Amino acid sequence: MEQIARLKALINQPFQNIVITTHHKPDADALGSSLALWKYLILKKQYPRVITPSDYPRFLHWMRGHEQVINFEVKPDEAKGLIEKADIIFCCDFSSLKRINDLETPVANSKAIKIHIDHHLEPDTFADIVYSDSSASATAELIYYLISDVMQDRHLIDPDIAS
Repeated sequence: MEQIARLKALINQPFQNIVITTHHKPDADALGSSLALWKYLILKKQYPRVITPSDYPRFLHWMRGHEQVINFEVKPDEAKGLIEKADIIFCCDFSSLKRINDLETPVANSKAIKIHIDHHLEPDTFADIVYSDSSASATAELIYYLISDVMQDRHLIDPDIAS
C-alpha cells in the first residue's frame, strides 16, 4: 500500500524529465502499454519520452505516438542523455534489466526513481517502486488499472490510451 501511495504522489508531481522504456524487440503489449502511459502523462501535464532498446515491427506503426519513440540502436546518445536527465524512469513489461540489452547500464546507473510496471512472474528487484501483478493478462491491463483505479483518472482515458 505504501508503494501505491508513493506511486500516486510521484505521478501527481510535475516532473520535466520522465523516461518510459520497455523490452528489446517490443511487442504490442510492450509498445502499447508504453504509449498509453506516455499519452496519460502528457494529459497530466508532464513531459515523458519513450525509449525502446531496439526497433519494433512495422505492423505496430498504427499506434498513436509511435513516431515519437526513440530507438536506442538508432539514437544512443539522445537516449542516454534523456536517461541521465530523468527524474523518473518507468520500466514497462519486462522482469529484468537484462531484457533491455544495452539500455541496462544507463538505466541501472541512473539516479532517477525507477518504477517497474509488469505482469511477468518473478521480477528482479531493480526498481524503487513496483506495480506488478502476474495474474494480469498484460502490462497494458496494469496501465489501465493504474490510470482508472489508482490515479482515479478514468475520465482521461481517450481513444489513444484505450487503443
